[in-house]
Amino acid sequence: MKKEVFRQAVALFTYDLSKLDNVTKVRFVYVLKGRKPGDGLVTKFGGRFLVPGCFIVPFSKAHEVEAIFKLWKIPYKKEEIILLR
Repeated sequence: MKKEVFRQAVALFTYDLSKLDNVTKVRFVYVLKGRKPGDGLVTKFGGRFLVPGCFIVPFSKAHEVEAIFKLWKIPYKKEEIILLR
């Protein structure tokens, strides 16, 4: 039996909030995660958090996420990866 392989291009983002004050950290995390489950931009963009400070979003939404990091002046790294399912 042959198994189907699905490929999805995603962007993996990692970020560091350690140099920010607590108020800014909380506000930025609310932007990404939301106050309630499903309210944040990561979920709305079809992404998901892997661990604190690291999430994936579909590659088509990567530019929008980068704009958010630049607007908030948050240091981040982006990797383009292919997920196999």
